Amino acid sequence: MTPDGGVAMSLTHGTLPQADAPLNLVLRRRKDPTRREVALPVPPPTRAAETVVTLDRAAGHTLPEGRWDCYVVPRGTADRHRLRAELVETAALLALPPLTDARGVSAWIPYTTADGYLALRTWLRPAHAEVDHILISETSATVTATLLGDARLPPEGATVTASLRSTDPDPTRVFAMPVRLVSAARFQFTIPYEEALAHRRATQDPDFWDLRLLPAPAAAPVPVGRIAGDLVERKKPDTRPSRDLPHPTHGPTRVKPYFTATNALALSARPASEGQPAVSVP
Repeated sequence: MTPDGGVAMSLTHGTLPQADAPLNLVLRRRKDPTRREVALPVPPPTRAAETVVTLDRAAGHTLPEGRWDCYVVPRGTADRHRLRAELVETAALLALPPLTDARGVSAWIPYTTADGYLALRTWLRPAHAEVDHILISETSATVTATLLGDARLPPEGATVTASLRSTDPDPTRVFAMPVRLVSAARFQFTIPYEEALAHRRATQDPDFWDLRLLPAPAAAPVPVGRIAGDLVERKKPDTRPSRDLPHPTHGPTRVKPYFTATNALALSARPASEGQPAVSVP
């Protein structure tokens, strides 16, 4: 990672494909029906052992949200050679906030896939609420976040909504939490666990609540999560304590905020029966 959040890729000369045509470094968005890709020219080899190709933010490179696989391709062909990662150094990301510019709010995190290849996880959205801190009490969680992008917080009236994740959406399975301003862009809200318990479904299945910021009643919802830093998936490493609370019909219920596989902030409520195996959080 470069200091401004770009990605500098060092390609070892002896491992590059031998071709008559010049080479491109190609990033292709995974599972994209439109097969979007970004191509960067690979400079001709020199006496150095490596050639560096930089995905430069200042050059205007835009990567929509998703996962991008990296290849070297002889120009004008479809002969793709996937990049194997020897070392991915992301220390520069630890103190770097998401980038906000005319394209929106974005973050890029390179990582090594399970089978050893280089990939990028990217986020790009018009506005985003970056979670700064979560304080857990016995009956609630208080979240402090910073609003980034083209949305603005009014002096009052903003809320964060919790919507029950379901294949059959129920408008009654939504509750709102008032927003308290800390500064012009920084805000807090408290998740009362009793609200999640009050909206618990009449099953023993776990409930998952997705959180969105509504700067105004008619405004577009803003994702709430944590995309800064160097963690591609925060779901397992970035955890918060759970609380077991009584429920009049379901019995002890375990409630906790968590980050999803896309690093969005959510809330789970599931049975806390002794000896019950852990539930996989989507």
